[in-house]
Amino acid sequence: MAAEIESRKGVGVPDIARLISLYESGDSNAGEVLGQIVRRALRRRMHRFAVGPQESEELVQESLLQVFASLAEYDSDRGSFDGWVCGFAQNTLRAHRRKEFKHRASSLPIEEAEAFGYEIPLIESERETLREAMASLDPLDRELLHMKFSLGMSSDEIALSSDLNAPQVRKRISRAMERLRRNSELRKALF
Repeated sequence: MAAEIESRKGVGVPDIARLISLYESGDSNAGEVLGQIVRRALRRRMHRFAVGPQESEELVQESLLQVFASLAEYDSDRGSFDGWVCGFAQNTLRAHRRKEFKHRASSLPIEEAEAFGYEIPLIESERETLREAMASLDPLDRELLHMKFSLGMSSDEIALSSDLNAPQVRKRISRAMERLRRNSELRKALF
């Protein structure tokens, strides 16, 4: 059964929606296949960010639990399953690094603690692809994304700093993010 599910599309690419449906209806074989697919994706992501083997397995397990708890939320129209799964890996790794940073920072003098960073570094090729994708956006959209994600401003705060109201800010940010999600080069580079 598992081999039939895994090769259903002919080239070893499983039908994820079918696997999820079978798993949710109680098919343990579908759950095992789905687990293997998710683990592979998570391990690739952890390897890409040079996470050590022991730490990697702990983070993979934590991410795997989050993925399975959220399977009902997966929407294939919003992107690939692999990309969706990798989002969990990145969030788990980011949270782990923040926790690690806070632990280290609490035992260091303040001037030394500032030297540590916890954000996930981008590979230079990923950084360049991201720059190109951002350059394709409208300058106002780039500025709104910067205020939202780099400066951590809320939609209301951004509205006060621009000629837009909060609903317009949210709509423009949402549309800009959707354009970035659809950028095939960016999706290949990051996922």
